[in-house]
Amino acid sequence: MHGSDINLINVYLKDKNFFDDAGLLLRAFFTGSKVIYSGESENDSYLSSVSEDEKVFYLSDDCLHCRLDALLPEYKETLSKSKGEIHDIFKKSLYESLMEYTGKKLPWGFLTGVRPSKRAMALLNDKCDNKKEVTDILKERYLISDKKSELAYEVAKKEKLIIDKLSDKNSISLYIHIPFCPSVCAYCSFATVLNDSVLADRYVDALCVELEAFKDRLSDKNINSIYMGGGTPTALNASQLEKILLCVENNYNLSDLLEYTVEAGRADSITKEKLEVLKRHNITRISVNPQTFNQKTLDIIGRNHTTDDVYAAYCLARELGFDNINMDVILGLPGETRDDILKTAECLKELAPDSITMHSLSFKRAAAFTTSKSLYNNYEYISTDEYQDILGRAAEELNMMPYYMYRQQNMTGNLENVGYSKEGFECLYNIFIMEEVQSIIAFGAGSSTKCIFDNGRIERAENVKNVEQYINRVDEMIDRKNKLLDQYN
Repeated sequence: MHGSDINLINVYLKDKNFFDDAGLLLRAFFTGSKVIYSGESENDSYLSSVSEDEKVFYLSDDCLHCRLDALLPEYKETLSKSKGEIHDIFKKSLYESLMEYTGKKLPWGFLTGVRPSKRAMALLNDKCDNKKEVTDILKERYLISDKKSELAYEVAKKEKLIIDKLSDKNSISLYIHIPFCPSVCAYCSFATVLNDSVLADRYVDALCVELEAFKDRLSDKNINSIYMGGGTPTALNASQLEKILLCVENNYNLSDLLEYTVEAGRADSITKEKLEVLKRHNITRISVNPQTFNQKTLDIIGRNHTTDDVYAAYCLARELGFDNINMDVILGLPGETRDDILKTAECLKELAPDSITMHSLSFKRAAAFTTSKSLYNNYEYISTDEYQDILGRAAEELNMMPYYMYRQQNMTGNLENVGYSKEGFECLYNIFIMEEVQSIIAFGAGSSTKCIFDNGRIERAENVKNVEQYINRVDEMIDRKNKLLDQYN
């Protein structure tokens, strides 16, 4: 049974509180299928004739019917359990049923959240610091594979060392979002093509208004890291970049700043003038992201640069003195083979960046890969443990170790994204946001401020995604954040 065999999945379930759990697992087993809630199974006459041995799954043409009431935890099982434990009981039962039905195992077992290392981190924080003990619990409790259990442990161990050194309740990080790119990649769902310099000027002005509004409110906070992401920040021109960086410097105390990242990202957006601006304003870390070193793939996904451009941008950054450069690559891009992955690995080793972020392609609802499927029907999207191992070995040959990871829905191979770095070049912001140990105050269209309260409660204030709406409603965005900070401070 393959995901491509099934277009629609009907879920029959008494308690809709478990539907999200079911949907995430079903989509993991049947990638690309649409999952809908169809109510209570015993009230559906269509399935009344299904035999007892088919009571959980019933296939009709290209539609899978899932009667999941039998998998809900019994009342007596829930009496002494937390909400999370109750949901885990259901997910484990469903996972085992799907594993039997499909003959397939998932590398992360029934874990469906975006932060699998948090489970390992929780065990480490409970003084369970023996590797075998931690990995055995992960394998038994969540049915995670040996390899992924070890990865979760190694990442959590590295993160814990860094977090324990920086455990200061008064510390925060800032995120600044630039929602522009030279073109929109086929896998992307949120960038705006920058073809209007007037719009960019207006956006930068609104962003500076939002940044200035919180200079007093955040004056007593220790800012550990700043991350300017996107989109592609260097899609802005040099003067627009400088205006933002000056605004930050003039309004915030940066004496506790340990890391300042700007995602330069696209090689076709990087110029000497822009890099000189970043260097002048003490940016400590940048990304130059090839995604792949295969030109045919770059052309397919809509990145308007060549592999030679990536080399040139990277070498220029080194010449100008940038000594902490990250490179992103993506597994599962259309048509890429094992030989393509090997080529990308060799290029990474030749350039020798200071960190590598290895992504597995995720099919986002608003991306061209999803909205214009017919354009990409002739390509396979392959992401496997073997492909990950090729890039992982390249990282190891560059003296890098995994230091953070996260997962997304609808990922090829049901795998994960992993950040590798040389010792001392870990991205602090990535660790803070993934492990949710520090509040992130965010600015710009589509950004999300996340406050971590003393009791572990997390509250968010979202900015609108649309660039025009953000510009016109920036005062409203400021009010939203202030209301959240009224609770937090």
